[in-house]
Amino acid sequence: TALSCVAWFGVGAVAERIPRALLKRHKVARNEDLFLPNLVHHAISSGLAAFAWAMDEMADVPEPRRSFECLPSNSLAADVIIPIQLGYSLHELAWGLLRKQQAIIFHACMITTILALVCISGSHPHVARLPIMNLSTIFLILRSVDLGAVVNRCVDLAFVFSFFMLRIVLCPLWWCKFLSYAYSTEVRMWGPCMYGYYIVILSIVGGLLVHGLNAYWFVMIVRKMARMLIGREEIREDGVGVNGPDKTK
Repeated sequence: TALSCVAWFGVGAVAERIPRALLKRHKVARNEDLFLPNLVHHAISSGLAAFAWAMDEMADVPEPRRSFECLPSNSLAADVIIPIQLGYSLHELAWGLLRKQQAIIFHACMITTILALVCISGSHPHVARLPIMNLSTIFLILRSVDLGAVVNRCVDLAFVFSFFMLRIVLCPLWWCKFLSYAYSTEVRMWGPCMYGYYIVILSIVGGLLVHGLNAYWFVMIVRKMARMLIGREEIREDGVGVNGPDKTK
């Protein structure tokens, strides 16, 4: 985790050497200092999560039974992805504190707390597939770059579609299957890594926070799209989106 945090600061240092004129030429929107670290982080984490998911699907004992029986991880990716995520969250927290960005501080604190508890419990290999949600964030990041009108529209559609499929459908489905397995089995049948009900309670609390926030943001996305369709919100000519309200108009 510490190595991951240092590595992300290294990526940030590289990003700071990118000429601001180049960023502005491609109309990179807000949070320029986080653009490259964000893009690299979400590409790596979603790729590792997809690999971990594929390995889970090929395993003899599937999830969530594998988690409850405390079986070893299927791949190195499953072992390292959550510590990498935790390192990035610490980097994001430090960035937010240095620049006094309250929204980033709140987000980083919440994610850091959840990931730290998961790592401390030793259950991080069993949730290695969850960062596949970060795939949708790649398209969100790309919305802050002018790639041309047609590509910009494709990025918008890819963001909405991937957000819905991964954050509203797939990951909540995995969460429900995990809780359903916990409900349908006896605690005495669970492995020692479950610490009685501790991991299940952590899953309930963390799931409510994460899936609740994803549901909230999806409602905001749908409302924004509806306003654009009925003409109450103007679509910028260059098609460039921003990670928040556009205050340039």
